[in-house]
This record gives sequence, C-alpha cells and structure tokens, in this order.
Amino acid sequence: KLAYDGPMAMVWTSIQASMPEHHRHIYTRNISFIPLTTLDARGRPWGSILTGKGGVRGFISSPNEQELCISMSLSEGDPIADNLRALMGDEPVEVKDNHMALSAGIGIEFETRVRSKFAGRIVRVREVGDNDYELHLHVNQAIG
Repeated sequence: KLAYDGPMAMVWTSIQASMPEHHRHIYTRNISFIPLTTLDARGRPWGSILTGKGGVRGFISSPNEQELCISMSLSEGDPIADNLRALMGDEPVEVKDNHMALSAGIGIEFETRVRSKFAGRIVRVREVGDNDYELHLHVNQAIG
C-alpha cells in the first residue's frame, strides 16, 4: 500500500497568497507562451496556450505581486475567446465576480526546468483587435 497522505500533508502550506519576485520574473521575461485554463458558461475547464504577437517574450507584465496582465493574440477557434466574450458581455468592463472568472496557469522556463503555477480570477478583459485581447488576472494562489 502506498501512503501519500504523509508526504502530501504539508504541500498546501507552500501555496502563497501572492507571487514572489522570481515567479514574476519568469512570467514577464523568460517565457514565450503560457498555458491557461478558463471556465465556460457551464463551468467546464478549457485549456489554451497564450502567446503575444509573434510568440515573443515580454507579452506578460506584473505591476504588483498579485496581478498579471497578458497582451495576447489568439489562434482562430481557441476556446478562451468564447469564454472571454461571455465574461465581457456587451462591453469590455470589469468582470463580475462569478465562477467563470476563475483561472489557473503555469509558467515554464525550459532552460532551467523551473515551473511556477498560479490561480486566481480574471478581473478585466478587453478585446483590442481581431483575436487580440488584454487580460488582467488577480492572483491569489502561487506555488512553484
């Protein structure tokens, strides 16, 4: 019998309420894409791979330890587009506090194999062009 309860009992204590500086550095400088999960109107999770225009690094900013701002270009048919439109409604305003705003993602720095994960909620979204969006996340859980 494998006993995981002992080794896993303390894992939850390593989850932080905000992103440490080294997480923010990975997101803002060292990655060219980020996997992100969003929920649809029925509460089903959908995974997307977010990139900036041309797939270059630097498409994410972090003005503070609890905020990620993502300027992204979506591929045609990416499920996050429908999820974001449902959140926005008719206008790009502050996102209402509902289950659809929940989100989680991971930053992977391939050169060092460092991974940093986050979870939180989408607080603002704005369509800035054809399949281009600005997404603002409030991060309330970070680990990595």
